[in-house]
Amino acid sequence: MSKKSLFSTSFKAGRRTYFFDVKSSSNGFYLIISEVQTIKGKERKDRLIIFEEHLDNFLEKLEEVSSQLKKAKLYFHD
Repeated sequence: MSKKSLFSTSFKAGRRTYFFDVKSSSNGFYLIISEVQTIKGKERKDRLIIFEEHLDNFLEKLEEVSSQLKKAKLYFHD
């Protein structure tokens, strides 16, 4: 199965770096969300793979969580 990178981006947050990679294969495309954390000189990497058929539901729930976090932030910072 040949994999092709379609898009990648990342950002650093303290000792963590987050990566978002969109790849395609013969079965469709998928999103890989990775976190690399450096602790005492050692790297720990965790990955989450979201396949094309689950992406709409994943993004819908992510938006729902984002909306609730924004409401909570407004509530606790007023």
